[in-house]
Amino acid sequence: MSTAQLLAGLGGAAATIGGVFLLRRAWKAAGDRTLPLIGGWGLLLASLPVWAVFGGPDRGVAFGIIAALLCALAALGATMLTAPERNKARSSEERRTNRTAAAGPALSWPQRLRKVGVFLLGGPVAGLSALALTTAIFTLNNMNGAEITGNATAAFFVFPLAWAALSAIAVTDPKLWRKSLSVIGAGAASAAFLAFAA
Repeated sequence: MSTAQLLAGLGGAAATIGGVFLLRRAWKAAGDRTLPLIGGWGLLLASLPVWAVFGGPDRGVAFGIIAALLCALAALGATMLTAPERNKARSSEERRTNRTAAAGPALSWPQRLRKVGVFLLGGPVAGLSALALTTAIFTLNNMNGAEITGNATAAFFVFPLAWAALSAIAVTDPKLWRKSLSVIGAGAASAAFLAFAA
């Protein structure tokens, strides 16, 4: 292994860990989560070319995706271990009061339509955009001479990650226009690339 590959591996690992850390911070944040979300997913995406230098355009990307999954599992495990224990001694009356307070006033029709729109945006629309994005990455790797087996394996990892990322943006971003632009824009840009590459 050359020095450049070793440095690329260290850089990819650092970017992956930093990206997962920012996403975990966005998950736990109570206020605006836009910047940590953008920073976290940006670092994860930026780490993929660095991982490609480490292990090649096919296996390197797969290494990066697997590293991101392992870091995410570690972050979830740390969250579960450090979470404060819930108070199990609350009476049924307290629980009923909390449920009533959490329910709040009835939603108006515009609010209900917005919730339905966010659900569709974070579910099927994000899935279609993730599929288009994964296909675009797969096509780009093929154009650059990536080995077909490694490229297909990487695509299997990229698709759920892309869907999860777009769904997270759709659910957490408070601005409807911004989340719509992010989710639909990713799919539209990928579709435009595929049409141009065909």
